[in-house]
Amino acid sequence: MGYSFIEFRDKTKMMSDTDVVIIAHVIRDAVQKGSIQFEPTDNVKALIDSWSNLIDVYAPGCLDLQLDKYILTESDRQSLLGLITSAKNIIDGFGSTVPGSYLNRIVDAPAILEFLDRPTDEVIVAFNKFAELLNSET
Repeated sequence: MGYSFIEFRDKTKMMSDTDVVIIAHVIRDAVQKGSIQFEPTDNVKALIDSWSNLIDVYAPGCLDLQLDKYILTESDRQSLLGLITSAKNIIDGFGSTVPGSYLNRIVDAPAILEFLDRPTDEVIVAFNKFAELLNSET
């Protein structure tokens, strides 16, 4: 997999495509499981729905989370940051290693990528980098 430039407003972070796919799908999983303590904004719900086909049109280095299309207000930004926190809690719950079997189940793209176990701290670093992008203008 490659590296994509993830954009939010006038800021950009270069992130591993693998990390971007994991972030999007763990957040989707948190919402689907009901592992969150609040109701995401309608725009954030639409954003998460749009991520369901993120991998369908995958080309290395070309992932676009479409943050600017959906994160329009401060409430939207805070909602997505809350989901990042919920997703990180799921990841922390695995202990020192995030099972590849979990990642393969939530991404479900065997023809495109197959996950192995990943160190939890590496996944948390990716989530923190994503959160930094959302917080970069505050």
